[in-house]
Amino acid sequence: MIYFLDASALAKRYLVEVGTDRVRLLFRRNAEIVVSRISEVEVASALVRRMSAGDLDEHDAEMHLATLTQDMAAFAVVEIRKPVVASARELVREHGLRAYDAMQLAAALRAKGTAPITFLCADGELADAAVAERLRVERLG
Repeated sequence: MIYFLDASALAKRYLVEVGTDRVRLLFRRNAEIVVSRISEVEVASALVRRMSAGDLDEHDAEMHLATLTQDMAAFAVVEIRKPVVASARELVREHGLRAYDAMQLAAALRAKGTAPITFLCADGELADAAVAERLRVERLG
């Protein structure tokens, strides 16, 4: 089984939130994980924002940012190219998604190919759109 983690799901690898246990279990099991390239920026932003808000100390934030960099090198990554952008544009029209949510879903659909894929996210609207697009979905909060 392939697991596509959107940014909200991937952030749970580094931050303790609802759904963190599920995401960390995937890592312990060495599951095949696919992410979108934009998740690198979205998760880094979440870590820095938590640090700025005082919810994460600087040392831990830096450690998680370094782990994120290592993880991105190990993941299968869907690059954001014209076909993904075109698909995201259509997903915005079809489901009324926010821009980055549409990009995440378009990347997951691109990764799907012929293999079974499970889409993990914490956003209800995005999860509903993924179900409508015939993906297996795990909601993480």
